[in-house]
Amino acid sequence: MIWIEIIGPAGVGKSYWYEKFMQRYPDYEPKRKVLNNISKSSKFENFPFKIKFFFWLYKMDINRISNYSKHKLFVFFFKNFQKRSESIFDENDDIVILKFLNNVDNLEEPKIVVLKNICYFHEKLIEYKFYNFYLGENDVYLAEDGLLHLSSIYIPELKPDKILIFDKNEASIISQRLKRAQNKPSAFIEFLYTKETLKKYIGDYLSGYKSKIEEIYRYVSLHNIRKVKLDGPNVLEEIKNCIEYSLETHNVK
Repeated sequence: MIWIEIIGPAGVGKSYWYEKFMQRYPDYEPKRKVLNNISKSSKFENFPFKIKFFFWLYKMDINRISNYSKHKLFVFFFKNFQKRSESIFDENDDIVILKFLNNVDNLEEPKIVVLKNICYFHEKLIEYKFYNFYLGENDVYLAEDGLLHLSSIYIPELKPDKILIFDKNEASIISQRLKRAQNKPSAFIEFLYTKETLKKYIGDYLSGYKSKIEEIYRYVSLHNIRKVKLDGPNVLEEIKNCIEYSLETHNVK
């Protein structure tokens, strides 16, 4: 699996551009690739009729029907994968988890937010292991809210093949997040704080995230890092070029 992680602070536009990219280049969607791999596997013939039927609906490529079937199939295989999760974690995972938890203890965050972050990291770690299990050697796993992003520090044991740093003007991020908190709050922290307290919290958060990115530049080869300016004209093309370059260099290895 070729792991490409998108990082950038909350509010920078990761979800927006990820969704736009998958709409234009659906073949790179990890869920789609996993299901295609499963449908081509030797075990497919042994699947229950119900599962084969959902695969048939999924491959009809009719928007709502295919998306619904894709969701049902993904949940089925993901839950089955979780049942054997005890056998898929190794010592390196324990190191990553311990470093994440030690850092969480030092964060000046509301405890309810800390709890949410721990649960989300746990969910994304299992998701990473799931994709690593089902994706082939030359399949791309483009992670939007991945492990490196969710950790507030750089963890050397997390080694994506490529890191895409989404970059945007800091003042613009703060303004956008404050506007979202006022009009359509979605992050839990936006419900907890007043406007002024939230503004300070976002500033402190961005400062911490900047420190993590600086540490990434210190310890990760520049060959494996690419910065994407989100105010540029060709954001989707830059993401695609990064993926294609990663595929080329991976095949050379």
